[in-house]
Amino acid sequence: MVRKGGLEPPRYCYHKILNLARLPIPPLSQRPSAEADSNRISDCYAYGMSSSLHRRVHGRCASARFALGLLLAVAFFGLAACGETGQEGASDEDRQAIEAVLTDYLPKLGAAYAEGDFDSLACCAVPKEIETVRRRVYELETGESRTLRPTLKSFEIERMDVWRYSNAAVTTLEVWDIQSLASGTEQLLATAADRYRVRYQFKRRDEGWMVIDRRIEYQFES
Repeated sequence: MVRKGGLEPPRYCYHKILNLARLPIPPLSQRPSAEADSNRISDCYAYGMSSSLHRRVHGRCASARFALGLLLAVAFFGLAACGETGQEGASDEDRQAIEAVLTDYLPKLGAAYAEGDFDSLACCAVPKEIETVRRRVYELETGESRTLRPTLKSFEIERMDVWRYSNAAVTTLEVWDIQSLASGTEQLLATAADRYRVRYQFKRRDEGWMVIDRRIEYQFES
């Protein structure tokens, strides 16, 4: 007869299938154990500090460390920027180069308004800025039926800042003699000597500094 346990006698409980040993084991919890929490809280009480106060102090210390690190980073980059620029935020070499570009560009800008000679601007300005000038001239002729003949009298650089080697912001004070004529005629409508504060954006390219934007910030009263 076959016994109740089967062909072989029953085994002890530690004899089990091997698949149990290959079952996936979950990773250790990243959360501190209850014992660690209780030990930390006990330490707080040992020094006369409540657990809630300990959490507040710990949070403030972390915030203070972050603020100090941020302040040191700002100070470091500020010193680095100062080391790369001159008194007004530009080296003498960059200042001379940009001033030479403006000396060449501004009379040609006047000729572009008066005669429509936009190609000559390519030596000093990017195509997008040249197209902006062309659009302004077109709007004057079609929208206001007049043509401007501006003649540069003088300009001076009020401020110049260069950053990251290839970018510059320049503010100038410019004086222009401007004649306004009826479009397509020599009929003089008005003449004036105007003084402006003008803001430029420059970009350093392989061929040198180029005007990428020019905007009149303020027109002084005559």
